[in-house]
Amino acid sequence: MSKNLPSAMTPAQFVAVFGGIFEESPWVAETLWHEGISTEHDTPTALAAAMVQVVQHAGSERQQALIMAHPVLGTQQKMGVYSMQEQQQANLTAMSASEAQQLQQLNHAYMEKFNMPFIMAVKGKTTPTIIATLQQRLQTNAPTEEQENALQEIYKIATLRLQALWQK
Repeated sequence: MSKNLPSAMTPAQFVAVFGGIFEESPWVAETLWHEGISTEHDTPTALAAAMVQVVQHAGSERQQALIMAHPVLGTQQKMGVYSMQEQQQANLTAMSASEAQQLQQLNHAYMEKFNMPFIMAVKGKTTPTIIATLQQRLQTNAPTEEQENALQEIYKIATLRLQALWQK
């Protein structure tokens, strides 16, 4: 990454490299580019913070679209490269039949209750931890609280993705 820092990129390069950091939402990178990229954005932490600010100021409609762009955990639906890798690393593609069934049932209940997919930064998590977190959030949280949880998890995911990209 150090060879081609964000502040040295063209708009097309910037969006090509960072457009997938927020799931299926290149508008985050595009917006940030148009707001202005400087050498202050040449670290993963600073770039993540700036991208999070874009989402926070985007309004509820765009935030909801961003949430809905995320895949359902543990399913075989079409998803971005980052999500595919993250789910594989969390062994969500190699679950037992009973874990897969339980996760599917919980995902369905979550979608019914909150009208959005369950979102969790799964890097470093195990399937039992993911299932337990889903159960807990399903049972205890109100819709507004869960929407905020989803956004916070999205911010964690984006930060982890940027950190991994910087290490390449």
